[in-house]
Formats: sequence, structure tokens, C-alpha cells
Amino acid sequence: MRKRITRTEYGIFARTDFLSNLQGWVELIDEAGGKMDQSYLQNHFDQPARLALQELNTALNTIKELPYMVMLPRSLAAQHPELSEVPNSPVSYDDVWLSIHESRRNEQLIRSIFNWLGDIPKS
Repeated sequence: MRKRITRTEYGIFARTDFLSNLQGWVELIDEAGGKMDQSYLQNHFDQPARLALQELNTALNTIKELPYMVMLPRSLAAQHPELSEVPNSPVSYDDVWLSIHESRRNEQLIRSIFNWLGDIPKS
């Protein structure tokens, strides 16, 4: 059983002071080794990423200090006024899912969680 919990909106961000002189990009890799489509960043510089990181906070701190850009959740980047979205860059979306084995369908706790998630307003 699966239920989509939310959709995260990603943009490409850099420190505002560095926007006119960006020198590279940071690739995000999830813990399972998967990658979101970051082809815009690759194509923008026509070269591989300068760094490949798993942690969003590490990527965030990196672009605060170095003239690189990275794909970040817009909700996270909005909390850092020193960052700006790279002009004319694409927006990406990533869904967050809750997955439960079918054999647990009738458990009260599982039903309660799915009902609770159904009551949360979608953004």
C-alpha cells in the first residue's frame, strides 16, 4: 500500500553575491545512490559537478561559501535570505510516499496513520 504524503518543489539556488560569477555546481545524490534530474546544471556548465553530496544541509552550507549552484527544496532555500534562485532555471518536483506492506492493511495503527495523512492539507 502506498500513499503520497506531499510533493516537494525544487529550484536551483546560489548565494546572491555569487550569481554573476558561478563557477560550478553541486550534484545531489540520495542515500540509495539515486539522482534527481540535474541535467540543467550539467548543461549550464558543460562539465561534471564539482562535488557530489547526499546531505541537503551540507549542500546548502557549500553554496553559502562557494560560487556553486545546487538544486534545493524551495521551502528550505526560502529560509536563507542570502540565497537566490538562479534566473531562468527549471523547477522540479519530487513526491514523498509512505509505503506499507499489504499484509498490514487492517492494523488499527496503519489505518489511523493513513486517515491522519488524508486530513493534512495538500500544498
